[in-house]
Amino acid sequence: MEEKLRTVLGLNKYEARLYLAVLRGANTPQEAAATSGVPLPRVYDVARRLEHRGLLRRRGKWYDPVDPEEAASRIASLKLVEAAVAAKNIAELGRRLKELAPRAKGVGVELVRGLEEVLATSLAIVAGAREVVFVAWKAAERLDLVRPIIEPYIDILRGKKVTVILPEGYRLTPEAEELLRRMEAETLRMKGLAMDMMIADSTHIVLGVPDPEAKDEAVAIVVRSPEFASALLANIRKNLVGAGRRP
Repeated sequence: MEEKLRTVLGLNKYEARLYLAVLRGANTPQEAAATSGVPLPRVYDVARRLEHRGLLRRRGKWYDPVDPEEAASRIASLKLVEAAVAAKNIAELGRRLKELAPRAKGVGVELVRGLEEVLATSLAIVAGAREVVFVAWKAAERLDLVRPIIEPYIDILRGKKVTVILPEGYRLTPEAEELLRRMEAETLRMKGLAMDMMIADSTHIVLGVPDPEAKDEAVAIVVRSPEFASALLANIRKNLVGAGRRP
């Protein structure tokens, strides 16, 4: 648990050990020092840093732990806000740099590895699109894995025409239905799905493909081709099940 606190929350050795000591019931600075191994002269300084992080709350001459789940949720929310601001600044920098090189063109075909990289690439394409079609095959089965990564980017999809196509007969969980509602997505069904894909503005395609080297690693091929996108959309229209707006 000490290692988790250091790697996930970024606490140093003394902070992690003192925090665990207080969580386990250390009621005085002396008891906390003895339990954690933090030198007594350093205890108050370390405790103040933990208070600043929102993990401890002052009580008289000592500290009580803030509810850990509440504290972690607040820290996570702060990280999301910081990440969103950083992402916005980076995107704006990219647009300004583009003005310096107006003839620069994107890569026609690109291989992307790793779930975070695949999602980041997809969302960067979505950010500049007006209409997006998601075809979910394996992704539908792994929604619990994907959802926490998508959550911070729901706002990017608002105001866009979003269609999500799922396998015929696939039953959505209440959590999945809520996610689609927040995405303001229309849900259609399709028979004969073979892979995950995303098509944005009929020009950009992100195709999920199996990785022969790592069974559980996400791998995608990104293609910039209006002709290929149009052909894929035409094939999707032929295989939709029931009535509904065609993507």
